[in-house]
Amino acid sequence: MPQTRFLQVCKMVRSRSLRRTQAFLTALRRRKALSAATGANHMNRYESPRSGGEARIRYLDGDFQILSPGNYVRCAVTGQTIPLDELKYWSAEHQEAYIDAAAAMSRMRPE
Repeated sequence: MPQTRFLQVCKMVRSRSLRRTQAFLTALRRRKALSAATGANHMNRYESPRSGGEARIRYLDGDFQILSPGNYVRCAVTGQTIPLDELKYWSAEHQEAYIDAAAAMSRMRPE
């Protein structure tokens, strides 16, 4: 498997699709972090569930680190659960996750 990934990266670099290569490597790093944090070595979320419960996350600019494993995080505005595979919106400054762009914007707007 690692050799296949390496070949995919080489092909992407050769075709000069730097943006696709960076997106691929970012996704690969996230998968590696998820599997390391949960102790699982699964690439597909339907193969095996992670340890249940809420995850503790450290939100970074454009990425996040899993501090303690779990299936989901909670939206800071609505309180809804967000599966880690679907987490797209967060604030590194406030260390909060958001369910969608509208929730993120409502938190960012001064009241």
